[in-house]
Amino acid sequence: MKFMVKVPAHIYEKAAAAMIVGLGIMMKIYSYTAGWYESSSSRINNPAFFPDMTAYALIVIGVVIFINSFFTKKEEEIEVNLRGILMVAIWMAYALLMPVTGFVAGGIAVIAVSMIIWGEKKKITVATVSVLAPVIIYICLGKLMSVNFPKGILPF
Repeated sequence: MKFMVKVPAHIYEKAAAAMIVGLGIMMKIYSYTAGWYESSSSRINNPAFFPDMTAYALIVIGVVIFINSFFTKKEEEIEVNLRGILMVAIWMAYALLMPVTGFVAGGIAVIAVSMIIWGEKKKITVATVSVLAPVIIYICLGKLMSVNFPKGILPF
């Protein structure tokens, strides 16, 4: 499958800006709906502070890129690697679906799909890495260090 395409630079910049702004808005919405503001009366000393700053920074960067795209030469073309865009979309879907799929089951799926997209041919390698990585992370952080992960469809 061919993953490299030529795209007018100004269109690519507008699309990238829209994705960056969209990610910033999604982060802001999530930090608001996750209930992080209720856990502290301070605007700075609460769990939403750094996600909020990151969301605002993404929104500002996206707007700057969008404005800059109007100054890009219309005839200028760039080569775009669609794998990168596909990977961003897959991992964003993983993050959004994690409450449903859970950390381990969703992690297995997203790592397997990512490895296949990047060209890994050995099925045993895909299966081993995609299963072991989230399971080891879950055991080390979830069980040994008591970090809470979304359970999703799995009972543990």
